[in-house]
Amino acid sequence: MSYILIVDDEQIVARTMQRLLERKKAELRIEDIFTANDGSAGLKTFQKNPAECMLVISDYDMPIMDGEQLAGALRHKEHYQGPIAIISGGHTPERRERLAGLDVACLDKPFDSDKLREYAQLAVNEYRSRLISGQVS
Repeated sequence: MSYILIVDDEQIVARTMQRLLERKKAELRIEDIFTANDGSAGLKTFQKNPAECMLVISDYDMPIMDGEQLAGALRHKEHYQGPIAIISGGHTPERRERLAGLDVACLDKPFDSDKLREYAQLAVNEYRSRLISGQVS
């Protein structure tokens, strides 16, 4: 059961992203979109079925575990090779550089609905192609 994981401590933002991407589920060829309210909860959700996660979209500023910490845990502890995007209204050049080092895309708030759907489509399709071709272990 392939899925997208959305992590944001603002429930209205998480649900808005979820609804926007729900409309593209068929095109994205995913079965579900899960949400979590902080990085720690997101990590636990991911750990339930890591092989089927096609995309992680996370807020940056959250309690308990922020988006950068989540991305680090996914890359280094969980060895996730799929796409991760961090959404924030305050990406500094230094933050963008740190996130680039984790192979994380930086998306800006407020996000544009069409751009979010377009990013998700491109990211999921590219990752699925890498999985099929064996470029991802």
